[in-house]
Amino acid sequence: MTAAADIAEIADPQALRAWLLERVELLADITDEPIELDLISGGASNVTIGVRIGPRELVVRRPPVTAFLPTANDVGREYRFYAALDGTDIPTPHAFAFCDDVDVIGAPFYVMERLHGRVPHEASVLSNMTAAEGRALSERFVDVIAEIHAVDIDAVGLGEVARRDGYLERQVRRWTDQWHRAKAADDPTIDELARVLGASLPTSPPTTIVHGDYRLGNVMVAAADRTRIIGVFDWEMATLGDPLADLGYSLLYWGTTDRPVVHPSQACADLPGFLTPTELTDRYATITGRAVEEIPFYVVLAAFKLTIIAEGNRARMRHGATPEADIPADIPADLLGGWTAFTGRPGGAGVDFGRERAALPGSPRPRSEPRSRRSDRTAVPRAARLPRRARTPAPLEGPARSLAVHRARRGTRRGSRGVPSTGAVGAPPRR
Repeated sequence: MTAAADIAEIADPQALRAWLLERVELLADITDEPIELDLISGGASNVTIGVRIGPRELVVRRPPVTAFLPTANDVGREYRFYAALDGTDIPTPHAFAFCDDVDVIGAPFYVMERLHGRVPHEASVLSNMTAAEGRALSERFVDVIAEIHAVDIDAVGLGEVARRDGYLERQVRRWTDQWHRAKAADDPTIDELARVLGASLPTSPPTTIVHGDYRLGNVMVAAADRTRIIGVFDWEMATLGDPLADLGYSLLYWGTTDRPVVHPSQACADLPGFLTPTELTDRYATITGRAVEEIPFYVVLAAFKLTIIAEGNRARMRHGATPEADIPADIPADLLGGWTAFTGRPGGAGVDFGRERAALPGSPRPRSEPRSRRSDRTAVPRAARLPRRARTPAPLEGPARSLAVHRARRGTRRGSRGVPSTGAVGAPPRR
């Protein structure tokens, strides 16, 4: 338990209790039991609060007390994705309710199921796994993001959550804008990379859900079977767009031997049996049928994005807010310096991007080299495109009226999530 004063700054326990008892059917049999709150994670990300009332456990997510960058802490968006995916095979906690009344606890928030398992924030969480188990978990990690990208966005009610075209252009523009909002000083490396990325946009595959932060540190594995992913968290940056952006982001966090270390969870991919970046990319291409020849662009875009998130974190510190500890303060030097090889600058040699290293489309080329008819966009040879796998999207079902009904409805597909709670954790801390 955190100190009462700390919790009170985040959420008024009694006001929250009254709202939950009125809105969450799981608590219908609660009478006089007091509410207990514990802070699962905080910092610059959405705040995750563990809630216990009698025998019932829940999780409440709200923005941080001081949110600096716009759109970075959108709990309404996060809830909408959880609710939409609730009737699919995607392993997510059940979303119970959303509150947009800031007078209840001082900010909008939503309520979801509390899962118990292990979140691989560092390699020790997966210690003593065999090579076969490591391979099985890393393959399942790829399978889950492929399943997310296979969801029928119209069938689950997400077809209007964002525009379906221009995703990459908007990403470069958005994170460039965030950089100018957050920066303490000019940085010509970031400014130049923003220009090159904007001039190097590949042609995107058909629009899918994009998680926006898919990595090992944002999934939960079962405590009794660490090859089984039981939860995917942190959907606050989810949108509709180019699915390869998720793949590039995952590769940025995949291993430590040939890329800058920005999070301890990267070391999990160094364990015996885990897929190499190339194997990860090839598995994704085989499952989805998507061409992945331009994946280096997406890895660089992910590094660009993470660099600017880190600058926003430092801006929070300058404004007196709590920083997000998992994001190091020296990302521009350590991260971008290693990835700007694709702009024709030194650095980044020997990095496994899941594909053979090549210059970004749009980089300066010899005068004798002809331009593509698509104007600075590298065409993917038709022969390289794998056939799409036929798949039937899971039908959308309405929200469960109680957690018991919810689990019964999905039990045959996903198995019990009531894993032993010894040493377990709730929803994962962010980054």
